[in-house]
Amino acid sequence: MKRIRLWKRDYDIIENLKNGLFTTGQLAKLFFSSQKKAAERLILLFKAGLADRFQAPLDEAKGKPEYVYCKKNGKIPKNYSHIKHSLAITDFYVWLIEKTKQVQDMVAKFYYGTTLEDKGLHGGLLLPDAFFVLEKADKKLLYFVEIDLGTETLRSGSNYSFEGKLDLYADIFDSEEYNKFLNHKFVGFRLLCVFTSQKRMQNFLGIAKEKNSDFVLCSTFDSLKNSDFIEKTWADISGKKVGLSGK
Repeated sequence: MKRIRLWKRDYDIIENLKNGLFTTGQLAKLFFSSQKKAAERLILLFKAGLADRFQAPLDEAKGKPEYVYCKKNGKIPKNYSHIKHSLAITDFYVWLIEKTKQVQDMVAKFYYGTTLEDKGLHGGLLLPDAFFVLEKADKKLLYFVEIDLGTETLRSGSNYSFEGKLDLYADIFDSEEYNKFLNHKFVGFRLLCVFTSQKRMQNFLGIAKEKNSDFVLCSTFDSLKNSDFIEKTWADISGKKVGLSGK
């Protein structure tokens, strides 16, 4: 193994890899001025035994696939859909950090999923794909994130469907169970759901409207990629375009 001198950025990269998968391009957007510089540094971290990597057969790839980096000795998903889902969560993370940096005095703190226990009517365990806290001035807002790639059932009695998850989120909202894992007293939360298509998003919003789940905001990957992310990019259960605050 090649020994290298580590900088703060290297430690930040290694810390991020503990939680998710990152392509070279995603890490470049978070930590480097160009993808070339990212590739040069990441190969050194790999050769020094500080990170692992693999090539994934991504849909978008043309020719040689981009490298995907993960923590050293981490369990590399064998299932293509798991890799794609993990990288979609990272896309959300990258967009969130990029866009909030452009807003004065706004800071986003992103976390990967943590288990919440529903002790209410429906009962069960809920593992969000991710959650984050948005801080601006003296305000702190809590958001949970669900990424849908079209493989999950929307309507079913099971907690593994989006409809089932809505019931669990509603119970957790009412019981304030979400306040037990962060050192802050939040007043409610928003559930952000991101879909691959407008049609699937509208179908889900119909379910959310039936259940009066007014804490839900939805968008598509294309909308988030081509917008400012913060303002008027999200749809509430009435179909109205709103910002992250719901206004």
